[in-house]
Amino acid sequence: MEEIPLPYETLFLVCTNRRENGRPACGSSGGDNLRELLKRLVRERLSGVPSKGAVPSKGSIPPSEGRPPTRARRARVSSTGCLDCCAEGPTVVVFPGGVRYARVREEDLPGIVERHLPGEA
Repeated sequence: MEEIPLPYETLFLVCTNRRENGRPACGSSGGDNLRELLKRLVRERLSGVPSKGAVPSKGSIPPSEGRPPTRARRARVSSTGCLDCCAEGPTVVVFPGGVRYARVREEDLPGIVERHLPGEA
């Protein structure tokens, strides 16, 4: 086993879990859409340019071409499976800090980005 540092300064985890039998789940309660919107907002925040069109399916910011591999990228938005709180609606967890947001709506995302990526662009 090898311990290595995370290649991101800030990590946003969006629950996209799905469950059988109609039980509450973040993915089917809007988590999938929240992840895509959050990816776009983070990209815009870091680049300073509003993006248009589709959001690429991998990563929250462009690859770090030309950068040393040890340099941390500013942020990443990723899907996660169950965080054991699907009954509380779509959930976003942010590291560092381990902050968990429940019942997240699209209109909440700009505030989350502002709080965790202040002073960008």
